[in-house]
Amino acid sequence: MTQVTVMGLYNNELSGTFDPTPFRDLGGPGSVFFLRLDNNRLSSIGPGAFAGISGLGILILSGNVISSIDDDAFVGLNELGILDFSNNIVLLWGLEVVCNGKKLMWASIG
Repeated sequence: MTQVTVMGLYNNELSGTFDPTPFRDLGGPGSVFFLRLDNNRLSSIGPGAFAGISGLGILILSGNVISSIDDDAFVGLNELGILDFSNNIVLLWGLEVVCNGKKLMWASIG
């Protein structure tokens, strides 16, 4: 099977808590590098939401209605360099939840 490195799930009607279970085994563990989940209706990010895609370097979550993020949502994303979380509902949450031990170079939170 060919590895999937870019996955675009943007402009869909994904809603509720993000569950990546169906996408975890596409091309082997950690193969997805760029994941677009923007412009959906995601409302929360649960614990270990991205655990099966540990090689993720770019994560776009902008334009959702995310109002809660579990403290362990980004555990294992040590390669994450770009996070776009703009245009969501969450007003205050610690960027350290994302940055802890990561290579984060750019983040859009506002």
